[in-house]
Amino acid sequence: MKILFASPDRDLLSAYGILLSEGGNEVEKAFDGTFVLSKLLDGRPDLMILSHDVPRVDSAQIRAFCKQKQIPVILLLDSKPKDKEAVANVSEYLIMPFSPRELKGVIKKVMGCEVRQ
Repeated sequence: MKILFASPDRDLLSAYGILLSEGGNEVEKAFDGTFVLSKLLDGRPDLMILSHDVPRVDSAQIRAFCKQKQIPVILLLDSKPKDKEAVANVSEYLIMPFSPRELKGVIKKVMGCEVRQ
């Protein structure tokens, strides 16, 4: 599975990037929204994991672009969303901090398959 994982938190990207890479999953990491958009234009990942606070491009714009390309999005939030607009164009969301088990469960729910180990 090809996963594009975007967050300004480099520790989160590193730790979960390793976890998701296990078993042959291809994980592309991005620190800002401009890099995310360039990667989305270059190719189509199977899944987008996106932090709500990715810098330089509003996450709502990225989510809308993913919807057009039919790429499922798992949004990472700091707290429960206040309204539906906060999670528009999202397949699922997780509230940070979350466990590897929670992330894998959400991926399974969204993609219909488990993350390979």
